[in-house]
Amino acid sequence: MELFVEQDSTYDKCLKKITKKHGDAVTIWRRKDAKISRLFGLLEKDVVEVTFTINDTIPQRPSLLSEQQPVARPVTRVAPLNNLNDEEERRKIVTRYATKNPAAADELRQYVDITAKKNSEKRSASVSTPEQEKSVEKLAETVERLVAEMKKQNASHTDTEHTHIVKVQKILEENDFSPSCIRKLSDRLKSELSYTELENFLTVQKKLFELLAESIKIKPADSQPKTRVVLLVGPTGVGKTTTLAKIAVQYIRKNAEHPLRVRVITIDNWRIGAAYQMKRYCELMGIPLMVASSPAEVRKYMALYREEADVICIDTIGRSPKDREKISTMQHYFTELGDDAEVYLTVCAGTRISDIREIMKEYAVFKYKSLIITKFDETSYIGNLFSIILETNIPITYITAGQEVPQDFMLADVETFLKKLKGFSVDEEYITQLCSKERDSLLKVAAL
Repeated sequence: MELFVEQDSTYDKCLKKITKKHGDAVTIWRRKDAKISRLFGLLEKDVVEVTFTINDTIPQRPSLLSEQQPVARPVTRVAPLNNLNDEEERRKIVTRYATKNPAAADELRQYVDITAKKNSEKRSASVSTPEQEKSVEKLAETVERLVAEMKKQNASHTDTEHTHIVKVQKILEENDFSPSCIRKLSDRLKSELSYTELENFLTVQKKLFELLAESIKIKPADSQPKTRVVLLVGPTGVGKTTTLAKIAVQYIRKNAEHPLRVRVITIDNWRIGAAYQMKRYCELMGIPLMVASSPAEVRKYMALYREEADVICIDTIGRSPKDREKISTMQHYFTELGDDAEVYLTVCAGTRISDIREIMKEYAVFKYKSLIITKFDETSYIGNLFSIILETNIPITYITAGQEVPQDFMLADVETFLKKLKGFSVDEEYITQLCSKERDSLLKVAAL
């Protein structure tokens, strides 16, 4: 007697395939639920397996088949119970893994959801005994409970920050970082560090410093061969006049053998003693000063100096960012400077971030390209500066840290900013190594 086997998703589909191939003259000997493994056992498909013979070669057995219609021999279903146990073990493994790695819970939930769907289809498509139905129902309840637990775990991990993230947030807040900046940095830490790395607080801090180092944009001073125009704008009291004198000295001393020809123009003849202060600086440096009281005079002195100077430094009147009319009036003095002018917005390091935002907004009419941070030595916390840089992506060119001319003046440097932060346990050697990479990259850009 030769036995044949046919497989399909349901018993009815198996009968249709058998009838199509061999006609009605067949004898069904056994029906069994089975599984087909795919992708090296990673995926499984439930099938119904039917064993039969063809009647033209095997005599009909009246004891097994009725005269009217073939009836399947009842068999005890053993394999599916084993499969249910296998599924239960797999879910235990999935649960343990999801508990240790909450980030993977969404992906794992898909697995248990698919399992629940498969069992539901299985119950509706096959004829099962009461005992089998009870086992499937129990399995479905287990799957639903597992999904609910995983969702609960995900929600708790979403609502509760990692201890080290919370600790970093507190230190950033103490350094005067803005809430939005703290959220952005926290999100990047959580997305770019593994759960194991988050468990190491020093690793979290080092990663934070890498992110901060990336955020600080340094814009080198332009090195154009033609006459350079340096213009400083900003609110009252930030130290524009002293800073401009420091910049002028840097250009004079830049080439000892062939010093650059530097000229200074100031329009600040409103503040008492402002013109005198700049005049005194220029006398000490041995360079001429012109005081312009109108836009026409600015144009006249600019035309004169463009022919005989390498660098023209222009000092402006300090205006409150709330005084839009006077800022707009002052902007008319420089309408003919063109896009070649190096316009710097001068901001005091201790200014609150909300005030910096307003200053940047109101002085945007001058189309400044970079910041000069003054009075860096007079503040202990510079999270406001990091925050505004992250928000606006504005670069920094110079830093001043005192009243001495030409001392207390430096090119902006990432290392200076990072070493100013308080409350972290990252050593200075690591900061120096981290910033040396940024510095090398900056030098390559400047060389181009």
